[in-house]
Amino acid sequence: LLQRVEAQPTPLYPEESGPASEQPARARLTYRRPGRSGERTATLQRERFRPPRVRDIASDLGVAEAAVRRLMKLLARMGRVEEVAHDHFFLTSAVAELADIAGSVAERHGGAARAAEFRDQIATGRKLAIQILEFFDKVGYLRRVRDDHLVRRANPWRA
Repeated sequence: LLQRVEAQPTPLYPEESGPASEQPARARLTYRRPGRSGERTATLQRERFRPPRVRDIASDLGVAEAAVRRLMKLLARMGRVEEVAHDHFFLTSAVAELADIAGSVAERHGGAARAAEFRDQIATGRKLAIQILEFFDKVGYLRRVRDDHLVRRANPWRA
C-alpha cells in the first residue's frame, strides 16, 4: 500500500483535487469511508479519541489489513502515531492530550486516575479507556495499583 501511495502521482480519488490531494495519504492520514449520505472523509484528527481500527480502514479502502498495518507501523516509527492497543493507532498529538487528561483526573483525586472518570472525560467506552490507561502504564507514564493508575512522571509527549 505504501509503495502504491508513494508511486501514485495522481490523487487517490478522482473527485479530490488541489494541493492537499497531491500529498501521499500517509502524510495527511485521511481515507474515505462510505456513509449513509454518501462518502465522507474521516481523519484520525477528527476522531482523535476514537480512531478507526486497522481492519476498518482496510475494509473501507478495499486493501489487505496487513498492508494497512505495515503503513501504520511505519507511521509509528516516524512518530506520527502511537499504537495504543493491537491495531488501534492514535495520533501522537491525541496521545499527548489523553495523557494530559489522565494527569488532570489523577490530580483531582489525590494522584490516582480511575477508568470510570477517565472514560467520562474522553467520552469513550470503558474498554477503550482501560486500553489507553494500560498503554500509559506500559510506557511508564502511569503505574497501576489495584484499580488506580498513579502518575509516575511528567507527560512524556509534552517534554
